[in-house]
Amino acid sequence: MAKTKKELTDLEKVMKEFREDFDDKELQERFDSFERTLANLKESYNEHVPEINQKVKMQQDLAQMILDSAMMGFLNNDAIAKAKEVNTYIDGIRPYLDDLKEKMQKEQDLIEKYKEGSKNKFFHYWKIFKAIDSTTAPWIEWFKQYEKSII
Repeated sequence: MAKTKKELTDLEKVMKEFREDFDDKELQERFDSFERTLANLKESYNEHVPEINQKVKMQQDLAQMILDSAMMGFLNNDAIAKAKEVNTYIDGIRPYLDDLKEKMQKEQDLIEKYKEGSKNKFFHYWKIFKAIDSTTAPWIEWFKQYEKSII
């Protein structure tokens, strides 16, 4: 007597497809990579913030010092030279920091797109499960178990 192949129910078919998507970790690994890259970029950017803030404050103080000395009728050549040095430093690092900001924004955008796409996929699966199986939990409750996952 030949074995008959067991026919899968609709719920089993959908669950099989869902498990395949859920168990495929390629998108999750990419997402994790975006988050690591963003964290590294933020760390690099934040390393420069105190120094830049100090230089901007120095720039303002020197500008005020130069203005005050000019109003008193003399030029403060030391302050002018230091102001040029500070301006050169700030002008030199600004493109680097702008590049870091741009890269951080790109990574953040990718993270948000992956989150949104994944949530939409989960929602579609949930709607199918809900249509096939009336015991499926409400969306918010059902999604809680998957909200940290990317599919």
